Amino acid sequence: MWPLAIVGASVLALAAMTVASRRPAAARPSPPAFVRASLFALILFAPYSWLLVIDNTDESYRRTWLELWPVLPGLPAMVVGRMAGVQSELGERCVAGGMTVILYALLLVLSGRGRWWFVTLLCLVVAYGVFMGQLSYAIFLM
Repeated sequence: MWPLAIVGASVLALAAMTVASRRPAAARPSPPAFVRASLFALILFAPYSWLLVIDNTDESYRRTWLELWPVLPGLPAMVVGRMAGVQSELGERCVAGGMTVILYALLLVLSGRGRWWFVTLLCLVVAYGVFMGQLSYAIFLM
């Protein structure tokens, strides 16, 4: 029974792809803005969910990282800002927050250009999110 279902689903997927490929690129719009915004927010912030379940003896250190969660997608800017001479913790958070906002805004604007842009950016953001989630976890354990 399962092989028949798999073959049927494959045939339907191929039929849908051939119908979709006959339409011009302008006729294949990207998903609605709310869907794009929700999906990109999930992909950008979900890799840091390890902060909720990690068991750490130093609760204040974990709490500091939880406070950083909204700006963690901008972690590379925080590191660059520190190397550029930003001394205050507030300044580092502002730099990281600025990068997070700019990254999120660029994703929303560019993904609205069409389905190809949306899918390409989605793949890039998944790779970025996974990498940054693992990098931040490694930094947390230092």
